[in-house]
Amino acid sequence: MSNKTVLVTGATGFIAQHIIDNLLSKGYAVIGTARSQSKYQPILDAFKKKYPNANLIFEIVPDISAENAFDDVLKKHPEITAVL
Repeated sequence: MSNKTVLVTGATGFIAQHIIDNLLSKGYAVIGTARSQSKYQPILDAFKKKYPNANLIFEIVPDISAENAFDDVLKKHPEITAVL
């Protein structure tokens, strides 16, 4: 199992979901970003069902075009070792 944590931006997108699936299957911890809980909740539920022991959480970033949009997420999660 990996001890690395990957931040996946735009985690509700089609390609990002495939990346998350691949990362979780390899034991990575994943933090996804989404615009709202209603966007990410069905995805989180599906991955938790497929990978019951997965370390997957989501953080809300309502406007990725805002200056420093991801700063709070990066400060909150110093364990992040890679950003996609």
